[in-house]
Amino acid sequence: MQGKDNLENFIRNNRAEFDDKSPSDNVWNAIERDLEPKTTNQLWYWKAAVFLLVGAVTFLLIDRPNQDQVSPNIDEQQALLETANLEKFEELETFYSSIISNKISKLEGVEEDAQFDYLEAEIKNLDVLYSDLKNVFLESQQSEEVLDRLIHILRQKIHLINSELDILESDRLPEEMRKEVGLSM
Repeated sequence: MQGKDNLENFIRNNRAEFDDKSPSDNVWNAIERDLEPKTTNQLWYWKAAVFLLVGAVTFLLIDRPNQDQVSPNIDEQQALLETANLEKFEELETFYSSIISNKISKLEGVEEDAQFDYLEAEIKNLDVLYSDLKNVFLESQQSEEVLDRLIHILRQKIHLINSELDILESDRLPEEMRKEVGLSM
C-alpha cells in the first residue's frame, strides 16, 4: 500500500509535466495499425466455406442423375421377383390342385350325408377365400407373403379332405378292428 501511495503522490506532484507531452507520430501509427481489424484470416475462412458449399452442391447435382439410373434397376429386380413368384405359384397350384382332385374323386363314390354337406360348405368357403386372394396376387401383389397364404389355403383343403377320408376309412373297418384301434364312434 505504501508503494501505491508513493506513486499517486508522484503523479499528483508532476501532473503538469505529463500533460504537456504527447507521444510521437510513430507511436500513434503503431497504435492505429493495431486497432485495424485483421481481415485476411477471416476472409480466408469465408473463401473456404464458399468453396466447400459450391463443391457440395455440384456433387449433389452430378450424383442426382446416377440415383435416377439406380431406381430402374430396383424396378427391374422387383419385376423379376414378381415373375419368379408367378411361375412358382403356377407350379404349386398345379401340384396341389392335382392332389385335391385325386382326393375328391375318392370321396365321390361315397353316399352323401350331413357330414359331406359340412365338408362341401367348408371347401366352398376355402374356395372363395382362395379365389379372392388369387385375384389380389395376380392383379397387384405378387409377393412372397401372398403366395404363402395361397399355398396355406390349398393345404387346408387337403387337410380337410384327408380328415374326411380318414373318417370314411374308419367307418369301413369291421367292428372288431375298430375296438382294437380305439376308433369307436
